Amino acid sequence: MEGNTIKKFIALILSAIMAAALCGCENAQNGENYFGGKGEFSDNDGVLRDDKYIYFGGNLLKKFNTETGTLSIACEIPGCDHNENNPNCKAHGKYFLFNGKLMKKVDEIISNPGGKSETISYLYLCDTGKQVFKNDYPDSFTDEEKKTGSLSIGIIKPLSEDNLALVCSRFMYILDKDFNIKFTISDMGSYSGGIYFYDNEIYYIDKLYRLLKLDETGKATAVNPGSMKITEGEIYGDKLWISNEDQTLCSYDFKSGEIKEHAKNAVKFTFAGHYLEYLKPNYSENENPEVHLFDLDTGENKIWELAGDNTVNLYFIGEKYYIYDGFKDNKLLELSADLSEIQNVYELSD
Repeated sequence: MEGNTIKKFIALILSAIMAAALCGCENAQNGENYFGGKGEFSDNDGVLRDDKYIYFGGNLLKKFNTETGTLSIACEIPGCDHNENNPNCKAHGKYFLFNGKLMKKVDEIISNPGGKSETISYLYLCDTGKQVFKNDYPDSFTDEEKKTGSLSIGIIKPLSEDNLALVCSRFMYILDKDFNIKFTISDMGSYSGGIYFYDNEIYYIDKLYRLLKLDETGKATAVNPGSMKITEGEIYGDKLWISNEDQTLCSYDFKSGEIKEHAKNAVKFTFAGHYLEYLKPNYSENENPEVHLFDLDTGENKIWELAGDNTVNLYFIGEKYYIYDGFKDNKLLELSADLSEIQNVYELSD
C-alpha cells in the first residue's frame, strides 16, 4: 500500500511539472503563441504553421521564419539546453492540432515490478498544460497481450473535428472531441498509418491487408477493393493511393470503386502537395533503389535525380516544396516547383 501511495505521489509531481512546462501563459500575455510566434496555428499537409513560422523536424522541432529565412530550434526559453530529458524544453515531443487546439504527446518511462520498464503516452493541451488523455490497454486485453503490447502511442492522426486516431503496436483508439474513446480497433495491420477519413467515414487496413469501413457503432465491414492485399497507402482527392502485396502502386476510387495500376515496385510512400515520393528497389541488380516522383494530378512518373538513392523528408508548405534532413547537416532546402532544383539553402542557427 505504501509503495502505491509513493507512486501516486510521484505521478502527481511529474504531472504538475509537465503542466507547468507545457503552459503557454507567459507567451499569451506577450501577444505570442506557444512557440513565440504570431497568430493561430494551422495544419498544412501535417506540418504546423502560424503567421510567422512553419514547424517541422521530428524529435527536435525546428521553426522556419518565412520572412527572414531563419531556421532555429522551436524553443525560445533562455538558456535551454534542448536536451531530450529536459521536461521544460518545448522542442521535444510530438505536437499536433486537433479541433484547432495545439496538443502534445508526452512519454513517461516507468519501472514495473521485476525491473521491466514501460513507456506510457499522455496527451496534453499546450495552452493550459492540462492532461486530457492517459493511454491504457483495452479492457478486452488479457495479461499475456499486455506483456507483449505497448502503451506508447506511435502514430497520432487527427481524422476530423470529432475523430482522433491513436495508433499503438497492438491496438488503436479513436477518440471523440472530448478525448473519450469512441472505438477500439485491435485487428489493424502492420502499416501503422493505415487509418483514413473520407466522406465522413472512417476506414482502416486490417491484419489481412483489407480495407475496412467503420459504421457509427464501430462495426467494421470489408470494402474489398478487388482481391488485392494493401500494404500501405494514403488518400489524395477521391482516391486511396496504395501499394499492394506485389508492391504495385494502385489507386482505388472511393466513388466508382475503380482500381488502376500505375507503377511496379513501389514502396515507402511519402506524400507532399500533389506528389507521391516512393522507392523503386532494384532487386535483380542488387543496386541502390531509385527514388521516384509520381504526380497525383497528371500521372507523370519520373526518377527524382535530386533525391539520390533514398527517400527524403519532403514538405509542401505555403505553395512551396522543401527538403529537410536533420541527420546530416541540419539544412532546409527550398526547391523549385517541379522539384528538379534547389533554389535556397537555410542553415540551422544556434
